[in-house]
Amino acid sequence: MNPCFVTTSFSPSQQNSGISNALYLLIKYLHGKKGLQSTVFAPVQNWGKKNDDCDYASIRRFSTAKFLNYDISFSVKKIIEKENNIRKFDFVHSYHYGFFPATAGYNFSTKHKLPHFFTTAFHPPSSGFKKSLMSFYNNTQGKRILSGSSNVFPFNKNEKKQLSAYSEGKYKIVPCPVNDEIFYPRKTKFSKPTVTYIGTLLPWKGPQIAVEIFNKIHTERKDVNFKIIGTGPLENELRLKANKNTEIICGPSAEKVSGILSKSDVVVCPTKYESFGSAIAEAMMCGTPVVSTKVGAVPETIGPGGILVDYGNWSGMKKSVEILLNDTLLRKKTSQRAIKHANNYKYKKVCSKIYESYRSHVNDL
Repeated sequence: MNPCFVTTSFSPSQQNSGISNALYLLIKYLHGKKGLQSTVFAPVQNWGKKNDDCDYASIRRFSTAKFLNYDISFSVKKIIEKENNIRKFDFVHSYHYGFFPATAGYNFSTKHKLPHFFTTAFHPPSSGFKKSLMSFYNNTQGKRILSGSSNVFPFNKNEKKQLSAYSEGKYKIVPCPVNDEIFYPRKTKFSKPTVTYIGTLLPWKGPQIAVEIFNKIHTERKDVNFKIIGTGPLENELRLKANKNTEIICGPSAEKVSGILSKSDVVVCPTKYESFGSAIAEAMMCGTPVVSTKVGAVPETIGPGGILVDYGNWSGMKKSVEILLNDTLLRKKTSQRAIKHANNYKYKKVCSKIYESYRSHVNDL
C-alpha cells in the first residue's frame, strides 16, 4: 500500500508549522499502525532543501517560483508522475485549500482514478485583492476539489461552514492533531508567576499586542515574568519594546516549548484569525489556560480551557490574564478543563479518524 501526500509544508519531525506537524503525525501513525511508508511531495524550504528518506516517509521536494507574492511550481506534476512509475500510489491526500499543491494532487488522482482526500486548513482571504484571487481559485480549482474528493477534512465547524458556502462536499470534521508525546502537563511551575505568548512573530498573530499587555502588567506588578516564543520578522521590534522581565525565545525545540508552556501560568494569543490554532491546543494539552480572541476557530479550539475576548479588546485581555494570575482556584479548574478538552486533539485519536476514512475508500488497507 503506497500513500501519496501533497502539501505546502513538510518536515519529518516536529516543527513550528501546523500543516507540517499534522502530516508528520499522520504518516507516523500510519507507519506505526500498518507499517506503511508514505511518499510526501512538498516545496523546497529552509528545513527541507533536498529529497530525503526515512523509515516512514520518502520526501520529494519541488522548486517554486513567485507570482504576485504567491508560490507556484512548474515541476510538481512531473515529479509526482515520475515517482508513481516507481511506487504505484493507491490514494492521494492533499493539504491546504487555496494553494497549488492541492490542485496538483487532485489532478493526479483524477487522471489515475485514485481516491483523493483533502485536509483544507482554510484561511479566508483578508484583503480585496486576495478575495479576488480566492474567488478565481475557487471557481477554477477549489469547487471541483471539494466536490470531487472522497472525503474533505475541515478542522472544525467554522471551517466547514465557510467551505460549504463554496461547494458541496463529503465533509468530515477532523481536528488538527497535536503531539501528546511531547506536549503534556508537568508537575512543576516557574518560581514566579509567568505569562507566555507563543506563535509566529507576525503582525496578525499579535506578538506586538502581547508585549504591550505584558508591559502594562509589568508597570503594576514586578513579580510577574513574561516569555515570547516564536520566530518571525517582528523579533527585533519586540526586543526593543519588551520590558526587562520579558524573555524572547526564538527557535527552541518542541520539547523546550512544551516545558515552558507547562510551567507557565497563562498563555496569551491575541490572534486575528486561526483556522485551528495549534499553539493554543499545545498549551492546553500542557494544562495551561489560554486567553485569546473570539475569531475564526479559536472558540472551538479552546472550548472551556480558557477565556475569550473580542478582537481589539486588549484591556479586556489584560484583565482576563490578571484574573487568572490572581485566582489560583479558577486557574486550576481552567487548567483541568483545558487538559480534558485537548484530549480531542491527541494525534492517535485524530489520525485514527482519517485512517477509517481511508479504509472506506481504499481497497486492501
